[in-house]
Amino acid sequence: MTRERGYWLAVAGDTNCAILAELGHPYYALSRAGGKMASAIAAGDHFVLYRARTRGGFIGVYEAVEPARNAPTRVGARTYSTRIPWKPLLLCESKPAELAPLVPKLSFIVNKQRYGSHLQLHIKRLSRADFDIIERAVLANAKT
Repeated sequence: MTRERGYWLAVAGDTNCAILAELGHPYYALSRAGGKMASAIAAGDHFVLYRARTRGGFIGVYEAVEPARNAPTRVGARTYSTRIPWKPLLLCESKPAELAPLVPKLSFIVNKQRYGSHLQLHIKRLSRADFDIIERAVLANAKT
């Protein structure tokens, strides 16, 4: 029996996004709390990365190249307990896809007025429909 592809939202601050970009986006790192959710991630799962804070927005689409694993990883000043090896499929770091125009269409955002609270996490499972909405926005910005 074949496992269905999983779809995920990953959130990182601008500093960590810059460091990972310098490295060529080889992985996403999670704290111990996020590591519990990572056990559900398998090779072939797809992610959208949201850059929080300065120049916030969706900056890329990625594919996990192997399952998440416990591998202490230093990114900037912090050490994270879990690493998800991935490869970029689409990048729009210089022109992030804004969240606000997508909010009315995204089902995982329940409170449409205070939608920022839905991004105060490291990782979240997405429906295929929500992933597709975000992926189209990233693709549009990656082309311009």
